[in-house]
Amino acid sequence: MERVELSSALWSERHREIHVRPLRQVMEEDEAINEAISPLIKHPRSRNVDLTLPITELPKVPLLDLTIDVDGAPVYRVSKDEGARIQARYVIDLIQQAHILPERTLPPHLLDFLTFTFYHPSHRYEKMLEKNRRDVREVFYDEFLDAHIPFDLSEPTRAEWKRCAATIHRLSGRHILHDYLSGAQIPIIGIPYFLQEISERNPRSEVPGEEELTVLLRYLRDVLVLAQARRDQNSAAYRLISSYFTYGYRWMAFAKCTVPLNKSFIITTTEKRAVYFSPYREPNHRLSFKYARNVWQMVPFRDAETNHVSVRVPDTTVRLHGHPEVFDEALNIIPSVPDPDNPENEERSRSAVDEEAHTFELYLRQDSNRRRAERIFIKTSLRLTRLSSWMLNLTMAITAFAIFLLIRRGAPDLHSVFTWPLLPSRVSTTANGLTAKDATLILVPVAFAASLLLVRDVSTLSARIKRVRQSILTVELFLLLATAFMLLLIHHIKVG
Repeated sequence: MERVELSSALWSERHREIHVRPLRQVMEEDEAINEAISPLIKHPRSRNVDLTLPITELPKVPLLDLTIDVDGAPVYRVSKDEGARIQARYVIDLIQQAHILPERTLPPHLLDFLTFTFYHPSHRYEKMLEKNRRDVREVFYDEFLDAHIPFDLSEPTRAEWKRCAATIHRLSGRHILHDYLSGAQIPIIGIPYFLQEISERNPRSEVPGEEELTVLLRYLRDVLVLAQARRDQNSAAYRLISSYFTYGYRWMAFAKCTVPLNKSFIITTTEKRAVYFSPYREPNHRLSFKYARNVWQMVPFRDAETNHVSVRVPDTTVRLHGHPEVFDEALNIIPSVPDPDNPENEERSRSAVDEEAHTFELYLRQDSNRRRAERIFIKTSLRLTRLSSWMLNLTMAITAFAIFLLIRRGAPDLHSVFTWPLLPSRVSTTANGLTAKDATLILVPVAFAASLLLVRDVSTLSARIKRVRQSILTVELFLLLATAFMLLLIHHIKVG
């Protein structure tokens, strides 16, 4: 069960609960789990067992206040690089299960290479992108590799690395969205950190050179190409390619904990996660993205027998607009109901959910279909509540009409002033000017506009949604005041 609260325009608050059946019951039903856990049980009558559990998948985005509780107690979270090593071992195990390239021995350093492909600090890479102001979709390797690899690359090797990376990058597009920081999609961006860690962890060992790295990249490319070709007939190949690309842009939080064997327990995680108004992580400078009001949330949705997810907006001035849309990792829309014209449509039947509901404040989705998508994007459109929206629109309209009245009544005199601004004789002495009462009546919208602009927003979420209209209202307000002061200056508005 996962609850998502869109508490601000920067962060969403998440609370996730995983209800686990008694482990002894699970071991009786699943032979593989029984073989894995049985050696860890110290005594046949033991009530508890020490395990390293995969807790939850987390995106490689800014996170705050991550806490993990297992059976009501805080636990030790395994470091990211150690977790990446566990994932790398799993990928290698899947390669062997799928019988991919059995005639070739595993290249040296493959475990370390995959570990630092899945986990490598991306700060240096991001900074080079910002410094060069390149389009993030443009793959540029030369500058990055030359700056961070401790040896000079020959041109044939550089070209071969690029070809391997391009093949893997094209292959990833069939499974997930492009992520410019994913080492799984662009494996050569993790090479500098891989070389650094190899030399620092064991200074006496020989750091891999051009040939060894080329062998690793070729092996990885060939494995993924063959796994893609066999994914429909080989379940291990399907899990291999899916897991590999997933580990590039999401990391698994592992925890070392003591869990009961004979009773159920609950795993709880809470966190604050960055909010994105686009499914893509790379910065986008187009106005359509800067002022977007569609929030995208990715949720693991097949890591339990039944998954529940809810998205809620606690801000009383913001509402969910329309029906939220659900997409898979490749951004293909997932319909919620079977095709009425073709009930036997397997794709539509696979996507049919057990329960779905939405209101202005809440979206709820529940599913136990074993063929459902492993991870889903939930796109929720946000709007102001109708009352707040009508108040803003009405104030903008009244303020614009007040500007029109002032300019229309004072147009002749304003024309004369702007034509002969330095001649006092051109200043209006007409008897048809506005009285102070007339001007006050026209300037009434100033009070409404100022109150709407000065009132404190409930959250930054509502401030983001109405900032376009607030900007228009601010411009109208100052234009109205400027027009009134100009007419007062030329005596078109008579006081007294």
